Amino acid sequence: MIKHALIAAAVLAVADGARAQAQKAQEQEQEQEQEQVQEQEQSPAEARSKRPRAPRASLPRPTEADLGVPVYPGARYDGDVSGGMSQPDHTIWIFFSDDAPAKVVAFYEKKTGKKASEWDKDKYMIALKGASVIPEHGVTVETLAGNPLFPGKGKTVLTVSRTRPP
Repeated sequence: MIKHALIAAAVLAVADGARAQAQKAQEQEQEQEQEQVQEQEQSPAEARSKRPRAPRASLPRPTEADLGVPVYPGARYDGDVSGGMSQPDHTIWIFFSDDAPAKVVAFYEKKTGKKASEWDKDKYMIALKGASVIPEHGVTVETLAGNPLFPGKGKTVLTVSRTRPP
């Protein structure tokens, strides 16, 4: 009799454990579904900013020879963001300015002799080498208005990107 009671208790314990695991799995699944819905409701920039990233080393301040263009006067370099955005085959240097995007673009158009293409309001690309969508070497100038990635960094983000030689 005691043996049957112990077996019954063990069966109940296993069943309770299985129910608890199933409930936990269901709760995790619901949380994941809610996160997916929230991600779909976010802008792509917000979604990217919340994804975990492997830390990358900060990039030292580049020289004008590294950039292939002059540094915009008064621009503030961010080595941590630059290191985080660069890839093994592509270096990206990030600068911030308190000047309006149009003023920064005018500076680079004058210095490079190249015309910027505007792909959205206050978002410009100057292709220095290669196709204008993703050039081998280019300057991107964008407004920071409404950008959740860089709060308090200024009015404009300036990116110089270069493909590294193989």
